[in-house]
Amino acid sequence: MRWRTVWAVGLLALLCLAWSGVDQIMMAQPQPAALTVAQQEKDLRTLAAMLETHPLFLQQPGRRPAFAALVRRTVREAAYPLPSWRFMLLADRLVHWFHDPHTYILFDTGHVPYGILPLAFYWTTDGLVAVRVPGSPPTVATGDRVLSLSGVPAQVIGQRMESLVAGNPYWVHSAPMTEQMSLGPVLHGLGVVRKGGQVVVSLESKDGRRFSVPLQLNPWSLSGLAGLHNGIDGFLERYLGPRIRGLVGGPDWSWVVTPRYAYFRLASCVDNISYERAVQRFFEQVAAQGARDVVLDVSENTGGDFTVMDAWLAHLPAPYAQADDRQVDRQSPEFNGRLYVLQSSTTFSSAMLLDAALTGPGRGIRVGEPVGEATAGWGSAGCQPLPESGICAAVSGSYVQVLPGPVLPMLRPAIPLGLTVADVQRGIDPVARWLHRLGH
Repeated sequence: MRWRTVWAVGLLALLCLAWSGVDQIMMAQPQPAALTVAQQEKDLRTLAAMLETHPLFLQQPGRRPAFAALVRRTVREAAYPLPSWRFMLLADRLVHWFHDPHTYILFDTGHVPYGILPLAFYWTTDGLVAVRVPGSPPTVATGDRVLSLSGVPAQVIGQRMESLVAGNPYWVHSAPMTEQMSLGPVLHGLGVVRKGGQVVVSLESKDGRRFSVPLQLNPWSLSGLAGLHNGIDGFLERYLGPRIRGLVGGPDWSWVVTPRYAYFRLASCVDNISYERAVQRFFEQVAAQGARDVVLDVSENTGGDFTVMDAWLAHLPAPYAQADDRQVDRQSPEFNGRLYVLQSSTTFSSAMLLDAALTGPGRGIRVGEPVGEATAGWGSAGCQPLPESGICAAVSGSYVQVLPGPVLPMLRPAIPLGLTVADVQRGIDPVARWLHRLGH
């Protein structure tokens, strides 16, 4: 699946570390060589120069002095040699000032000193559940409710994350963000790592049995990180992947059309000739089959090309085409039935903008969970390494708003179908059940 955003590793790890304070963090593994004061100052000033190009300053030029003052304070604090991971905490103050999830620092995996927990997690609408990965203890099952981590209740864990991550609480609970909770830096930042690198996970099983499992952070390795990714991917394939069988297409988009409804899964916003032809063929089949409902699934989509909406607007009537000022060439056939858009907390960036353009009064119907981003925001312009540390930094290069009027802090579904702990424990996908009812 292509749901994972690379920058989430850096953003959440660094912001969560800032929660508990650098001086409270216990070292679990040997550290790389420290950056000198001169090296830190060079990287901080390079980063500040990059951030000064942020489009926020075009909208609000009066905020430049406040940012310049922050840069001066941060440079002054770089008064002694620091290992790269601690320097990144310092540098992240400049990045987080913008509260823009598209402006970020990548966490250099060569400097992860805390390892990986042999257990993954996922936020449902009513709690945190465990997800088995390679190396997980046999006593833990996927779907066990997580009560606490080293005595810190799951609700408090969520609150700490919400107070630190740019965006809204729903993005904190998204799949890309949740995966970072298995990384040692994040666990240390949340204050749940005990002396010696141990995390005690307290759980409640499907049958109501409560138990605790002490887990040791494993040394960081590519194989360990791959195991974590694969474990989470398998879980998400079950709950955010294709909801029905018989799809045609590829990994970025696929679809199926029946006489009752048509389903189009857009896993990644990739706008090219193949995609445009796929949408054209999809609507041709919708017309040929006489399908009365169309379902667009962007629940696992974390963004890409903003222009993917054009292929859809070309086949939808005027209320959709008026969603923004884009000039879209009309294409036949035109679809005049009901349009549903499946969304989740993982729906992000260009996928969220597509969602916003196609749903709302007089347009399509949102189904699923609240999305994790506002209806307008900045877009990333790529990642560039800083000269001394090699840390990768990205700065937004544009501002996009697809709907006129006030910016909505999030998109709430008209038909709420959030995944619950009980759903996971029973192996139920509420969206798949809704689709089944739609087709009958």
